[in-house]
Amino acid sequence: MFQAKQDLDLSGGEVTERKRPEAVLLTRGQDIEGEAHALARLSVLYADVMCLREKAMLCSEKAMELGESLAPRDLTSVGWFNDALRVFDKCKRLGTAGTADTLSDEEKAAIKTDLKHATGSADALSDEEKAAIKTDLKVEIEELQRIAKDNCSANVHRIRRLIAHLYAKYPPRNSAHVMGPTEPDKLKRTLLTCVMHYHPDKQAKHKAIPAAEWTTISTNLKSFKHWLVLCSEAIYLLNFLHEHTYKGSV
Repeated sequence: MFQAKQDLDLSGGEVTERKRPEAVLLTRGQDIEGEAHALARLSVLYADVMCLREKAMLCSEKAMELGESLAPRDLTSVGWFNDALRVFDKCKRLGTAGTADTLSDEEKAAIKTDLKHATGSADALSDEEKAAIKTDLKVEIEELQRIAKDNCSANVHRIRRLIAHLYAKYPPRNSAHVMGPTEPDKLKRTLLTCVMHYHPDKQAKHKAIPAAEWTTISTNLKSFKHWLVLCSEAIYLLNFLHEHTYKGSV
């Protein structure tokens, strides 16, 4: 976690331009919240100490994106998330004119790419790559969607069917990750555990698995990147079902 590695004194402004990615890289491979926390702290430094509002906006935006990936957890009372939100709103309100970091489009794109790769998230895939992979996985993705959005079934039945489908057809690469119980009083916990098992940001350790092994799961699952996209689609649908089962109705 970021707090366990306090060799960067953010409050004193000792993170230089050369060290910009380091605060994020300190948490790489630890957990999503650690990465988001680091980015939020970095955004505060850029906005409030160094007056680099464009860089602050990019860091705060990425921190909030990572925070949203922690759904269904409620982050409205979490300090780092509120810091990122405050910085983002401040930068949007004040704009970047007259600050020390008026960036070209190329510089903005480079920083965004750097942040994506530094956090190790599935967003490191370009939009073009995602679109091509979704085409490859059209059958698999549509099958997930049919289960999750079957209007003939109650929400809890959809959850059970989707979870069972994922573990049976696309078992987690960690053999210790198995499906939990699906009795009514335990289903919500099993759903949240499933989200953790399949979250794209938790899959980096499986990157070295050869393509031939992925195709044994499904012929259209051609690579680690295909696995990431499939996991992303699964997480979207699991979060959709959680939101409409435990926080409202479809």
